Amino acid sequence: KSSLYFCYGYYNYVLFSVIILSLASAVRAGVKDIRNEMVDAEFTHQMATLSRLVYYRDFNATNIQEVIPENYNFIGWIDEGSTEVLVVTTSEGTDDDKVIVIFRGTEEIEDWIANVDIEQVPYGPPNRAPIDFEMYRATSSSEVEPMPILVHRGFSNSLKLYDRVLQLLSSSKMEPKLYVTGHSLGGANAQVFSGYFAYNNPNVSVYCMTFGSPRVGTEGFKLFMESIFNLNLWRVVNNNDIVPRVPSYLQDFSHAGHLLWYRRYVDKEGNLTGASLNAYYRQVGNARRGYKGIPDFSVALITAETANQYVVEHFMKTYLSLFSGLSAVFPVGFVKQE
Repeated sequence: KSSLYFCYGYYNYVLFSVIILSLASAVRAGVKDIRNEMVDAEFTHQMATLSRLVYYRDFNATNIQEVIPENYNFIGWIDEGSTEVLVVTTSEGTDDDKVIVIFRGTEEIEDWIANVDIEQVPYGPPNRAPIDFEMYRATSSSEVEPMPILVHRGFSNSLKLYDRVLQLLSSSKMEPKLYVTGHSLGGANAQVFSGYFAYNNPNVSVYCMTFGSPRVGTEGFKLFMESIFNLNLWRVVNNNDIVPRVPSYLQDFSHAGHLLWYRRYVDKEGNLTGASLNAYYRQVGNARRGYKGIPDFSVALITAETANQYVVEHFMKTYLSLFSGLSAVFPVGFVKQE
């Protein structure tokens, strides 16, 4: 195997913390560790704008540059049935110009939630070997057990476009950074692409931000993603958005990356009493680092009374409007334990 990671995990109620020890650190020496870099309001709004853009524009148009917003250059558009990908670059003429890969999602979520296919498969494109990597977890009996790196079959299928996306990136000034984003199913596809690309291109810093993404893979997948030094992974969730609750963690699915969570507080009459925007370290926190976490959600928390509102909170236009005016309260660090 090219890499071997041993990890020790412990659970305290439903809150767990993980320590990862890498035997491949020497191999990856010199790779910039960007895993815990914070994001700001401007970046979040930019990614939200592009994640909404892919829903409502015709990227097969002949006058494509007129379709793309000002200060962006069109690189390419891939439409392969259930997976659609847009690649653009910013064109501000500075060293901060970005190459951005945007995966289109879906806002027609009711049927997808009702018929979600939870089959898990090895992590990798169908035309390539899966990630050649092993993870182990210490058990209470001081033994070790393997933690397979598996992902949802449907999201894994999006990697069939991996080589085509690489061809588009080869025509742009990709290095040393790449930005990836997407909403809903597009967010899941963005995570799958980002992790595979970052792991195989350690000299490229990959920044991935998703909006309303479902869970993508097993706990082994979560820990693998969070062990990649050159991958900065953020999930943005609007209040009680329904999609991040599926597939259920009871079906061995876990969220990967840090969580940026906007919450609304209402009284018994439904009146808004307050709101907050917080950043949670890898969602579940880390007691050793002093970071507070939140337990993963269960689909069982959804009721008939709340389902409709949760669906509305999933719409990309809701995310975009939300992050158009939150710069004053944007978190500058992870929530700490009290």
